[in-house]
Amino acid sequence: MSRRPRIAVLYHFFHPDDVVSARHLTLFCLGLEDRGWQVEALPCNRSCRDDSVSYPLHEDWQGVSIRRVWRPAFRQASGGGRISNALWMIAAWCGIALRGRERLPDVWSSGRTPY
Repeated sequence: MSRRPRIAVLYHFFHPDDVVSARHLTLFCLGLEDRGWQVEALPCNRSCRDDSVSYPLHEDWQGVSIRRVWRPAFRQASGGGRISNALWMIAAWCGIALRGRERLPDVWSSGRTPY
């Protein structure tokens, strides 16, 4: 029996965040899971709109494995905070990509916030 294909989705925000791009990526992940994919979302642990809100680092939700990256509460609404957040997340995702070969997904998918 062959295994399910695996995808890792890299984006700053994900469920339960209500920012529109997080909703789109959440629906994308749920659709893949419904089609038999093993889905791992790798967002940050902070809310987009309120940096004081922090989500759990590990969560399994509707068949999607959410592994949130801890990041400091830099203000997403400021230019410096947004750049700091982006650099932090890129560095964290690069570290995740270097993990053991047997844990790597078949596909990586990423999104970015429009500027």
